Amino acid sequence: MRLALLLGLIGLHGCIDVGAFACERGSCDLDGREGVCEPQGWCSYPDDACDSRRRFEDRAPGPLGGACVETSGSSTASSTAASSSSGSSTESSSTAETSATVTSGQPACDGHGCGWTSVESGALHTCAVDGNGAVWCWGLGPNGELGTGDNPEFRNCPQAPAGALVDQDMLAVGGHTCASTPEALHCWGPNGQRQIDWLASDPRFLEPHSVDLGTPEPIRAVGTGGALTCVGISDRVVCWGQGASEPDITATPAAVNVVGVGNEHVCGMLDDDSLWCLGSDARGQLGGGPGDQSSTPVQPDLAGDAAIQLSVGAQHSCAITEGDGPGARKVKCWGDNRSNQAGGIDTQVELPRDVSGDLVPGEWVDVAAGVLHSCAINADGEVWCWGGNAYGQVDPHADDLSLLRTASKIELDPVVDAVDIAVATTITCALDRDALWWCWGCLQPGQLVSNGTCTVSPPTLFEPCG
Repeated sequence: MRLALLLGLIGLHGCIDVGAFACERGSCDLDGREGVCEPQGWCSYPDDACDSRRRFEDRAPGPLGGACVETSGSSTASSTAASSSSGSSTESSSTAETSATVTSGQPACDGHGCGWTSVESGALHTCAVDGNGAVWCWGLGPNGELGTGDNPEFRNCPQAPAGALVDQDMLAVGGHTCASTPEALHCWGPNGQRQIDWLASDPRFLEPHSVDLGTPEPIRAVGTGGALTCVGISDRVVCWGQGASEPDITATPAAVNVVGVGNEHVCGMLDDDSLWCLGSDARGQLGGGPGDQSSTPVQPDLAGDAAIQLSVGAQHSCAITEGDGPGARKVKCWGDNRSNQAGGIDTQVELPRDVSGDLVPGEWVDVAAGVLHSCAINADGEVWCWGGNAYGQVDPHADDLSLLRTASKIELDPVVDAVDIAVATTITCALDRDALWWCWGCLQPGQLVSNGTCTVSPPTLFEPCG
């Protein structure tokens, strides 16, 4: 891969939605069960009690938790749905319209601007996918990053991009934004380095732009970071941006399930549960031991452990590995550690290692690597974070925000029972078990741009504008 393509700004991919609950195509095998990544973005598993013979995991958000996957032509989950651990349930409908569902005392949700299924954070904006597969964004959007057809300096509430995109399976948020189904990729935001479309000279796209990849093969994964976009197609990673007039293609040993893009490196998780990275290794971010850079894929040394989750930060990466089984999974990080974002006390981690602090092997279900901090969540919905906390992005309730944090459980107020997590430069966002969208830290990034300071906010509920 052309290394110049990998030079980018701090925009990066937040959490990659894979694993036992939130998922991407090909990532749902769990405890010997072959799962299916459903269009809603969550894994289902065999259950003969359902008409569809598949049931969502109990810990999927809101009305999906424990519900039977709807059969073809049905508008809601089957009436055989079991109650989720949060007490939510769904009922069947005899009409063609989608009936309203209720989640744990929350208002009725028909999927439009509610029932959030995945969240991603970039440098200065954040997006989430609702129950209908539509993307909603908030934050800074001077170059069309929000995709709403205009270029607002700042929007403090989510708004859906123009073009009425629905049924999106994949979402990637960095310096620009991409959303995708297996059949079609749409991106929006700055295009000065042709990171949206290598064939287009437009300096920016204010609303979703269809990107022609020139192949009928399905898209399996999408990642964005700075001025670079990468997609996984079958057994190769295709990347473009940084002013190049054509994409670079890197072959992989197996089919690509996840792609993450950092400042100067790219990593992927393959169908055989292995990880591969390429690009700059100046901070150890390739995870293969000492080195400066590599134009061919390097396999991070997981000591024989299988990867089940991957998240790529600016100059470090984190993964969840199988460990000794579902109740003893490990969280490993490697790369830049100057703010303790990879865990431990040394400034650089050249090989993947277990995150230190109070974090121990357990039932870890999601991990997110950012710029200066990282977070993970477990099956109990607990949020654990470590790294720099200057903006309250690790712990907004800390007495001294200047202290670097070792991995510990964050006692959030209000409590967020998390099922999905994403991190960026100054914020952390999570979806809870009721499919609600929360963020904390610096929620006014315009303050940083204008005067270098920002008000720290506790967990704040995000709902669509108006």
